[in-house]
This record gives sequence, C-alpha cells and structure tokens, in this order.
Amino acid sequence: MVNKKFRVFDFVSRKYDDQIYKAGEQFGHPSSVDWVAEQWTGLKDKDDQDIYEGDFIEFDFSWGREYRGLVSYDPDHAAFLIGIKANHRVSLHYACNIKIIGNLHAKPVTLP
Repeated sequence: MVNKKFRVFDFVSRKYDDQIYKAGEQFGHPSSVDWVAEQWTGLKDKDDQDIYEGDFIEFDFSWGREYRGLVSYDPDHAAFLIGIKANHRVSLHYACNIKIIGNLHAKPVTLP
C-alpha cells in the first residue's frame, strides 16, 4: 500500500510549502481558504519526480501518441485521472513516459 503524502500550496505567499506532509499530520495553516493540499499519486515521472494531483504532465500510451493533461483525483472512481480535454479523462494508470511540465498553481500550462 502506498503511504499518502501531500504538498501544500499557500495562496497568500503564492508558493508551495517546503514541507511534505503525511496523512494525519496537521498542515499548520490557519485558514482553509488560504491553502490547498494536493495528494501524491504514488507515482514518479521519468525524471524521478513525485507526481501530485494538480500537476500538468506530458505522456503517451503504448501506441506512441503524445498527450498533455492535468492530474486530478476522482472520488467517484477512487482513481487519479488525467484531463486531456473538456469532458475527456483517462486513468493515470495507463500513461507511459510521464514528464511533469507544470502544475495548476505555481506553473500553469495551457492545454490544447
């Protein structure tokens, strides 16, 4: 089983907290509107970087076509999904050759 861990983006300072938090640890942020916690997917990209919800990634499938998308957690499917286009998401489980190219808060990426 993968240990849950989280990174925290602080909207006041406009940057990520330097600390990575484990499930059950208190974040230490006073107001829930000033920050957001993003869960680790349990996966790393091809550069050995942890992949979190909120990350923009480049990836492909076994047939080779390259895509870009935004990683998010879907509680209805209990899975991390990649939003490729409006109303089109695929499971992160099927992605190959993943590379993080940005994230939702500190380094946004425009998707096609």
